[in-house]
Amino acid sequence: MRYQFAPLTEEQARAIGAWRYDPPYDLYDMDTDEEGLRELLDQDTPYYGATDERGELVGFLCFKTAVQTLSGLLAGAYADPDTLDIGLGMRPDLTGRGLGLDFMNAGLAFARETFHPASFRLSVAAFNDRAIKVYKRAGFQPGHTFTHTAHTPRATNGVYEFMTIVRAAIDRKRLGCVSFEWGLALTPRPALRCGPAPRLRRRSDQPLPCAGEGEGEEPFNEGRL
Repeated sequence: MRYQFAPLTEEQARAIGAWRYDPPYDLYDMDTDEEGLRELLDQDTPYYGATDERGELVGFLCFKTAVQTLSGLLAGAYADPDTLDIGLGMRPDLTGRGLGLDFMNAGLAFARETFHPASFRLSVAAFNDRAIKVYKRAGFQPGHTFTHTAHTPRATNGVYEFMTIVRAAIDRKRLGCVSFEWGLALTPRPALRCGPAPRLRRRSDQPLPCAGEGEGEEPFNEGRL
């Protein structure tokens, strides 16, 4: 599958707001109210829709503060200014079908050409083994951990363990598809496939919490694969 990325239209934003994932991935369900829609269409922290060869919406990307959370900020998880935070999600009916790595690689290629970062950073729920497997194959290694308290359309005050994972923003094709072994030194792996490859959601009247707080946040977009 080939992917194209462009800023979300209002129609696409409404469609994404209606996506619902099976538990436990319903952590990533979005609000469909007007405030949630404005956040998806905010040009200061834009979301990008991903479409396939037929022009159908299959996923999205988001970057920078659109991915970050208050609890992650308080934990120092986003301290490196040269690292680009990236979030992504696929349409619920496409998840769990082995499409994640190609979508991931396409998203990284788009981010590399658009933002020219030194490195990439994702935040992922510790229980999300499905996404973590994809990120390992894409060359990410673990970084910080923090606790995130989320409100979702179907649940409130869920407490989740999250971790950031990072990798250099290099073109792996030029390097012969060098990959990382998680927790180990860099190791060349010639057979790795190199195909086409959540948000500081704070209402304007919500103050930044004191250290040790960060509760009641809405979920952010760290990878629905």
